[in-house]
Amino acid sequence: MENQMQKVEDQPIQQTQISPIMQLADKLAEGTISAEQMQTMLDVQIKWEENEAKKAYHAAMARFQENAPSIIKSKQGHNCQYADLAMDIVAVVAPKLSEQGLSHKWITESVDGGMKVTCKITHKQGYSEENSMFAAPDKSGSKNDIQALGSTVTYLQRYTLKAALGLAEGGQGDNGNGSADKKPQIPEPSSIELECINKIIAKLPPEEGFRIDPKKVSLFFLRERNRYPDERDNTEKAAEYLVKRNPRDIYVKESE
Repeated sequence: MENQMQKVEDQPIQQTQISPIMQLADKLAEGTISAEQMQTMLDVQIKWEENEAKKAYHAAMARFQENAPSIIKSKQGHNCQYADLAMDIVAVVAPKLSEQGLSHKWITESVDGGMKVTCKITHKQGYSEENSMFAAPDKSGSKNDIQALGSTVTYLQRYTLKAALGLAEGGQGDNGNGSADKKPQIPEPSSIELECINKIIAKLPPEEGFRIDPKKVSLFFLRERNRYPDERDNTEKAAEYLVKRNPRDIYVKESE
């Protein structure tokens, strides 16, 4: 027993890895470097990390654009066809962005009587780039004030995302002629993702005369989170999140 205890005592203690900042702090405490030297080294480290993150972003964006998905105008407007933001754009590009460690988000502001929308593309290493567009409320047709704002925001979201990713819609310039027979390639949920979607639907409040469309619930999460819900998600919290956002398009009439 004593020999065994001695062997344990003689074994070197394994040290956990110390971060570079802690190493610098130790050197500062030991007096081997000055506070000015430590600050200089930290500044150099921060700039290096920022540059590496920027390079990783542009490399990921280049890979995305090499196999950029086609954006098809599938919706019929008053005078022409257009690409639906959720179905034709976000649902198509979000999975491709995620594959490269990229994600997108919009920041919406009310400015000078109109709406300003900023699209921000971020890489998983933290670097991001953004672009903005401004427009007055779209009061065409018989829209009320809320509908006018919503229409403008959707329009700006569509074009800022396409501009940020360097995408063009199929059939652009010819009112969509020649592309009406094509359908956007939206990835199907996996069996695990579909199981989570069904669990989320089971927790949603029912509405008389309506049913919840699983496909539209899937697209909601693809639009909001750039991915379908899966085993990483708490389905209870995911359902609460969906209810708070109140996407009315997930409910369809029983007859449909």
